[in-house]
Amino acid sequence: NMSSQYTSARRILGAADWQTQLYGVFLQEVKQANSENRGDTGNVPLCYPDFEQVPPAHDRGGNLLAYTKPILVLTDEYTLSAAESFSADLQDAGRATFFGMRTDGGGSDVVSFPVGVYSEGRTRVSLGLETRATKVPTPGFPATDYIENVGIYPDILQDYMTRDNLLNHGAAFFSNAVEALTNLLP
Repeated sequence: NMSSQYTSARRILGAADWQTQLYGVFLQEVKQANSENRGDTGNVPLCYPDFEQVPPAHDRGGNLLAYTKPILVLTDEYTLSAAESFSADLQDAGRATFFGMRTDGGGSDVVSFPVGVYSEGRTRVSLGLETRATKVPTPGFPATDYIENVGIYPDILQDYMTRDNLLNHGAAFFSNAVEALTNLLP
C-alpha cells in the first residue's frame, strides 16, 4: 500500500530523496481523496516521477536509439488492457497510425476478488483509470481524456467483420492494411 511504500522509501532513502518526496505527494493525494469520500485521486503518474515525457534512449556515442520508421498498428474491439495503453501512448505521441476499429474501452487497472466464501465466482473491480495526455474527440462520445468506455479510435477506420472478408479469408482487409502501410513509407 502507498503508506508502507512511503515509510519504507523514507527509511531507506532518506527524507530529502526525490522518490521519498514523490511517494509523500502520492500518499497525500490518496488521503485527500479518502477524506472527501470520493476515491478518485485525480491524475497521478504511473511509471515516471512526473508527467513529462521520458526522453528517448541514446547510445554511448549520443546516437538516438529510437525506432524512427513509420508504424501502423492494427486495432479492433478486442484490443484492450496493456494493448490499449500502448495504443493510447503511441497515438498521443503522434508516433503511429492506427488502422481498424475502435478498441474495447477497458482502460483501467483491474483487480479480481472472490465473490464469497462458498463460491468459486470472482468479480473484477477497476482500481485506477488511465488518462490520456489531452482530451480526445471520438465519434459518438464527448471529448475525454479517459480510455475507459471510449477506447482508441483509429486514424483509418476499416472493419474486418464483413461478409467479403469472411468469404475471402480477410483478403480485402489485408490488402487495405498493406496499402495503408505502403502509403506511410517515404
